Amino acid sequence: MKAKKRLLLLLVLVAVLAAVSAMYAYDTVEGRTRNVITTGKVEISINETSPDKAGMITGTVTAQGIEFDNILPGQTASKLVTIRNDAEPCWLRVRVGVSVEPKPDDGSDPAELIVPNINGNKWTKNGDYYYYDDVLNTGDVTEPALFDSVLFAPEMGNAYAGSTVKLTVEAEAIQYKNNEVASATQAWGD
Repeated sequence: MKAKKRLLLLLVLVAVLAAVSAMYAYDTVEGRTRNVITTGKVEISINETSPDKAGMITGTVTAQGIEFDNILPGQTASKLVTIRNDAEPCWLRVRVGVSVEPKPDDGSDPAELIVPNINGNKWTKNGDYYYYDDVLNTGDVTEPALFDSVLFAPEMGNAYAGSTVKLTVEAEAIQYKNNEVASATQAWGD
């Protein structure tokens, strides 16, 4: 008898639950929305030219960069490097590296003897990077250029004879919007 009462109570509970669920389903309205979220875009390009300047060696522009032939110690190569912003306003930083192959065996540091003429106006050095002091707006090009020439110091000895010098320019950008700090170094947390 107790089992029958329990079964009857269970059936009543199931019936009440079914009735409540049916009423809830009857009063529920279903709808769908479509949300489109478009993210910002950061895109920059490095531009190199070798303008003809008095007293400087002019290079040949290739797909890999600018090539200079037979540079001698004490000469200056014309190499103008700018960065263009092709997307959203951004903060910009650039790292310049110098490598020589084969490595000189005289113990000298190529980075001290092969020196880009970095423009100190609007470019601030912090660690390994040069930070552009202004926000670079859409379509703008860095003004002034990062550098306009490269000096091959007179102190370069015979250890550099027949060597190939690679000057690498790496630029990085981060969006300005929602990163509206006072300077590019702050934008990177440096």
